[in-house]
Amino acid sequence: MIEARAYGPESTTGERQALRRRVRRLSHDVILYEEVPVQSHFQIDLMFERLTEVSQGLDQFYYVISLCDAGRPTADTREHIKQRFREFHPRIQHTSVYTGKNFMLNVAIKFVFNGFGLHSYSIHRSLPQALDQIEYMRGLRAMHA
Repeated sequence: MIEARAYGPESTTGERQALRRRVRRLSHDVILYEEVPVQSHFQIDLMFERLTEVSQGLDQFYYVISLCDAGRPTADTREHIKQRFREFHPRIQHTSVYTGKNFMLNVAIKFVFNGFGLHSYSIHRSLPQALDQIEYMRGLRAMHA
């Protein structure tokens, strides 16, 4: 169980494993990243290392990000996420973000993601909506192939 606190190098093996389990493949080319309530550089690096592992062997993939549990990151933390995220830009076909929250929060998130330089993303209220968008994007891609 992930607590609403920043995780650092002093994190136990169990805590590190719990953080790593928040990044996993949903299907062959769809990867889910479930953000934590309080982000830290340590936690971000640990979870992006896991993203590297689960995306191995994939030239391209679809990325689903859950912000349902996420609190508002600091400016420094946002910048760190942005830097780590850029490592994967060329391989991400589409990013579907879901929040489980209200429309106004989704609008605010849109401004943050615009700053990340993503070429294709969408924001949704639920995981099924996020996955539906990926299927739509997959279909568009197939039509243009």
